[in-house]
Amino acid sequence: MKRITLIALIALFCVGFMFAETNNMQKIFPITSDEYKAISYLYLIQGHSLPSTTGPWSADELAKMLEVLDYNALNDAQKAVYDTVKDSVFARPKADWNKVGFNFNGSFNLEGYFHTNTDGPERTARSNGHDITEKAFQGNHWVYDEKDQKPTLNFELETFATDHFYALFQGTVANSWHSDEYYTEELGISKFSTSILGLKHLKFNLAYFDGNWPYRAFLSAGGENWNIQVGRDRLSWGPGESGNLSISDDMPWQNYAKITSYTENFKYTFLTSFFPHPINYWDNQEGGGTPEWHGMDNGYHHPYRGLSMYIGHRFELRFLKDKFTFAATEGLMYMSEDNSIDMRALNPLNFNHNNYIAWSSNSTLTLEFNYTPFKGINVYGEWIVDEIAFPGIETPPSETNRTVPTAMGFLFGAKGAFTLGNGIFHASAEFAKTDPYLYLRDGIRDGNGNYGLNYVVAIRNWSSVGAGITYDEYFLGYTYGPDAVVANVKAGWTTTDLKLSIEGSFFFMAHGTHDQWTAWTRIGGDEDYQYEKSSPTTKHTTYNAKYAYKTGAVLDVEKTTVIGLNVTYKAASWLQLLAQADLVSIKNYGNVTGVDAKDFQLVLSARFLF
Repeated sequence: MKRITLIALIALFCVGFMFAETNNMQKIFPITSDEYKAISYLYLIQGHSLPSTTGPWSADELAKMLEVLDYNALNDAQKAVYDTVKDSVFARPKADWNKVGFNFNGSFNLEGYFHTNTDGPERTARSNGHDITEKAFQGNHWVYDEKDQKPTLNFELETFATDHFYALFQGTVANSWHSDEYYTEELGISKFSTSILGLKHLKFNLAYFDGNWPYRAFLSAGGENWNIQVGRDRLSWGPGESGNLSISDDMPWQNYAKITSYTENFKYTFLTSFFPHPINYWDNQEGGGTPEWHGMDNGYHHPYRGLSMYIGHRFELRFLKDKFTFAATEGLMYMSEDNSIDMRALNPLNFNHNNYIAWSSNSTLTLEFNYTPFKGINVYGEWIVDEIAFPGIETPPSETNRTVPTAMGFLFGAKGAFTLGNGIFHASAEFAKTDPYLYLRDGIRDGNGNYGLNYVVAIRNWSSVGAGITYDEYFLGYTYGPDAVVANVKAGWTTTDLKLSIEGSFFFMAHGTHDQWTAWTRIGGDEDYQYEKSSPTTKHTTYNAKYAYKTGAVLDVEKTTVIGLNVTYKAASWLQLLAQADLVSIKNYGNVTGVDAKDFQLVLSARFLF
């Protein structure tokens, strides 16, 4: 009898082990997650500096953030927020057995886009040997732009393997960003557009479909206090609301590998992120003719060449009883036309400024802080240096000395959060200023207009007809690049169950003449020096590879004002609703004096989850 009892107990143990739930905390929460935002509010309310601003984050890291909070010191509304976040972070897979768990998530998204100005104004771009007529408010760069727009259908498979591995694969059915090489079928050519496949402009055309999924797909591996993520996702490094100086969240995705380790007072992250090399979308790179941007209609059967990668390491340290956080980020943009790489650049603890490989790399250094002087209020700042004359060794540019331009940027602001009724009120105010040549650098071959070793990076897209392969470019650093002065104010209220969120915003930007396609040059030594040393500029003295009208021209400061309101509501477990309205005013569009434009943009969205 004892033997039978023992065998039965062993059998029960084995069966229990076979169907044991995983204790996997390696799920990755995206940079847009409500969970991280809510934790940030609770940190401020209790007087802590912001939780780690290096996103995205694993479930284990968010759980460690929750442990810092004093649950008993929270009021009832704040405890409700805490409990909502905790339930989400510690949620187990729906199918959870034999140390492997699965979630299959899907959604049907119905979005409608409306705006009032479909007529312009216009400016001319140059690509592929022909002119392209661009109109204001047409294309994916609305206020609610391509990183926000939802696909018609979205499918996600999450896999939890043992306690240490997590994988996510996303599939989408959506309309393509572009339709032809002349930008004639962009979002905004008509007043009404939708997210429904084939009905982008309410005229059925199934040919225009997006073949660039997945937007999120990666493997995550880790344990307690560490994580490795390899694949495709979005990144954000810093506390900024309008962007960050080292890595902003403006890109719909990046292809990267990163490793991070964290404790209550310290976090280290090492990142490598990969992009198409500019040689694939710049013409006349062999030295015979004027270099030209070639971002459209590249086809997909030509050789894909070159190595372009960002290598960054970032340290975060918390001081003063968790009220002050200091972060330092050293970034290195590395390029090679023959796919070679100097392995020194991959040293996670190297000081990359001392590699002395100027014709292969371009280094930046970003210093950040955020400080909560008293409960509910946090002040923060960022400073980036791309180029500066080293005191005692180099002579800075001046009216009599022609040399490399100083290229720096700074951003500072304040955030607040406190309980208001059955929710949390939150607000921020921010100011940023970037130098005219920040993120830009010499041409690879001769410094006279060829693509530079800069921080302008591209996403390679395929469009089903017309445009073929396209390259959409972004600044890896601050969203609006160099030559910009930005003021940004936001205020909102979120319920304790995170179901309802209301946020109003005011944005103003004065942008000078320098952009992604401005050729870097030395400055000083002549009377034009004053036009180029301070942002925003009104004179574009160098070559512009996309907008020829800017080359050598006296222009004006483009001034953009946006007043917006966003409301999101989780009406049920299967239904999420969104409404966003933005009033946009642009003076001196394209830096041309007297060319003004206004637009009202409205987005309505219903997301049905299954």
